[in-house]
Amino acid sequence: NHVTPPVVADSHVTPPVMADNHVTPPVVADSHVTPPVMADNHVTPPVGSEATLVELPLPQFLRGLVFVVKGYQEHLDEGTVQKWKEVIIQHGGEVVEKYDTLKVTHLLALHKNCPDFDMAFRDGKCIASAHWLNDVLLEQKMFPPCNALHLPTFFKLQVPGTDQLSITLTNYSGAERDLVKDMIRATGIPYTGHLSKTTTHLVCKMPFGRKYERACDFGIKVVNASFLSEVIHNGQIPAILYPRHTKLGSPDEFCAPFYEAVRLLKPWQSFIAGYSSNSPQWVNQESTQRAFFILEQAKGKQDVQKSEESPCDGGVEGMVEGHTPSVQSSAPCVAFTGINVQFLGHLKKVVLKLGGSVTESVNECTHLVATRIARTVKFLCGISVCQYIVMPHWLDQCNQMNRFVDETAYVLRDQEAEVLFNMSVPLSLQRARQAPLLKGRQLFATTNVSPPYNSLRDIVRCAGGELLDEHDMRNRFGGTLERVDQNLPLVVISCHEDVDSGLCAEFFARNIGVYNPEFILTGVLRQQLECDQNQLFQSIQV
Repeated sequence: NHVTPPVVADSHVTPPVMADNHVTPPVVADSHVTPPVMADNHVTPPVGSEATLVELPLPQFLRGLVFVVKGYQEHLDEGTVQKWKEVIIQHGGEVVEKYDTLKVTHLLALHKNCPDFDMAFRDGKCIASAHWLNDVLLEQKMFPPCNALHLPTFFKLQVPGTDQLSITLTNYSGAERDLVKDMIRATGIPYTGHLSKTTTHLVCKMPFGRKYERACDFGIKVVNASFLSEVIHNGQIPAILYPRHTKLGSPDEFCAPFYEAVRLLKPWQSFIAGYSSNSPQWVNQESTQRAFFILEQAKGKQDVQKSEESPCDGGVEGMVEGHTPSVQSSAPCVAFTGINVQFLGHLKKVVLKLGGSVTESVNECTHLVATRIARTVKFLCGISVCQYIVMPHWLDQCNQMNRFVDETAYVLRDQEAEVLFNMSVPLSLQRARQAPLLKGRQLFATTNVSPPYNSLRDIVRCAGGELLDEHDMRNRFGGTLERVDQNLPLVVISCHEDVDSGLCAEFFARNIGVYNPEFILTGVLRQQLECDQNQLFQSIQV
C-alpha cells in the first residue's frame, strides 16, 4: 500500500514509505529521505449530494509530545522538513527548533552524530528516526521503535567496502520484503533483483527455493536481515558471519542489534508506561510487546559485565561507532592500528581461527594491537576504552599455543615514546579503568585548533567528556556565556592564533580556563590532566 522512492546512488539512509494516495513534496536533488505520510482526514460525500467535503479531526495521539528534528535538514529542502512538522502538529504534537532539556520529550535523528544526540541520550529522552514516525502515523497508534530502521543509523557517507558487494533477496513478501529492500538501501550495498555468480550475499527468509539453492551451489553467503541491521548500526561490513546472521527464519531478524536496543529503548519503557495509563486506546500493544521483548532478549544476550561501569557509558559514542565497549566475553574482540599490511591479514586469521572476532572500531574491541605508541585518533580513543593494548607478538604466541594466552607479558611497551611523553601504557590503562578521565566535563574547541573538531570530539567522548559545538554553547550557556555553571566548569581548548585574534576574550573575562590541545592529547595519553603547563593566557597589549 505504498510506493518506495527511487534509490539515490550515494544514498545511505532509507527513505520512509509513503502511502500511495499522497503526493511527496519536492526534495533537493541529492535527497534520499522522504517525509512521513499524513493521514487522510477527509470524507467524500455521496455522489449527487449537495453536502460539502467533510473534514474530520485527526487523532491527537501525539498530544503532549515535544519533538526536535536533527540531521534531516542537511538532506531535505526546507519545505519538506516543514511538512514533517505540520504532520506532527496536526496530530497534537509540538516541534521546537532547538533542543531544550526541560521541554523536549522526543528526538528524531537521522544518525548518531546529529547535534544534541548525546545530550538527549544523557537526559533519557526517547530517540527515534523518521521511519518510526512514519510507521506510527501510518498506523495512527503509538509504539516504541521495533525494527532496525526505527533508530538513528551509524553516520558515514558510505560504509567502507559496500561498493565491492552485490546483494539480492528471496522468500520475503509484503511488508517484510519492502522492509528488507529499505534496509539494503540504507546500507548502500548495490542491489540486484537476480542472483548470479557475482552476487556476494543473499538475504533469505527461509532455506528453500531456486535462489537459495543456487546461492549454496555458487558459495554465496546466505544471511538474514540481521546482517543488514549490523551494517546499518555498525557502519561496517561484519568481518565474520555469526550464527545470528545466518539463522534463517529468526523471529527477531529485523530488530536493531542488542547493544542499540539496550542503549536506546530503555527511556521508551517509562514513556510507554505513562502513555498507556493516560491513552491506552492509542497504543499498539503488539508492536510494543515486540519491541520490549527484543529489549529483554538483548539484556540477556549482553556480553557486558553489568557490575562494571563502562568508560563510554552514558551515551558517549567514541569513534561514532555507538557501542558500549566493555565486552568481557570468552573470546577477545581485536582491533589493529599501525600494523604493516603484509602482516595484518595473517594476524586477523589467527584471531578468527582461535574463535575471536575482528573489528575496526575501538569501541567494540577488548584488545588493540599496535607496534608503537602513536598519537592517532584510534590509539588515543583506544587507551581510554580498551582493556588491553598489546604487541603483535601476543597473537604470534597465541597462534603457537593454539589458544588465547594471558596478555600481561605482551602489553605494548615503547621506550622512546614513554620517555618522550612521560607515560607508560600499563599505567595509563590502569588509570582509565579506575574512572574516565574527562567524565562529566564539558569542553569547547575554538576555530583553529588542531586536531580538527571531529577527531577531537571522538577522543573526548571516549574519555567520558563532551565536546560542544557553537550551537551547543549558545543553547546551554547563552550567547554571552551568562549561564556557565561554576560547579560544572567549561574547559576551552584553543591555540595562540585564536587567543591573539581575540576569540577567547569572553572566556578570559569570565575566568574560564583556556588550554592548548596538549591538555587533551597528552592528558589522554597519560590518563592524567596537567592544567598548569598547558594553560593559555590572554595577551597583554602594551
